[in-house]
Amino acid sequence: MTIKIFGRPNCASCESAKAFLERRKVKYLYIDVLDLPPQNRMQVIEESGMQSFPIVKVGDIYIGGYNQLEAYINGKENN
Repeated sequence: MTIKIFGRPNCASCESAKAFLERRKVKYLYIDVLDLPPQNRMQVIEESGMQSFPIVKVGDIYIGGYNQLEAYINGKENN
């Protein structure tokens, strides 16, 4: 399952999400939304329903931000 983190520069929560996954040795793809064309950036925001970053997508599902990512990974490790 692919984990994507959509983030932006100078985003402490984005850096925390990346560090969390690296500590857990979980592979992920980081996408700087400022590198996306404006229409793709808006699509991520609209599809996720989120206005803040990071926006985390697991497979085809947006799960939320950093706190939801942490809960998701911790839940997977406990199962």
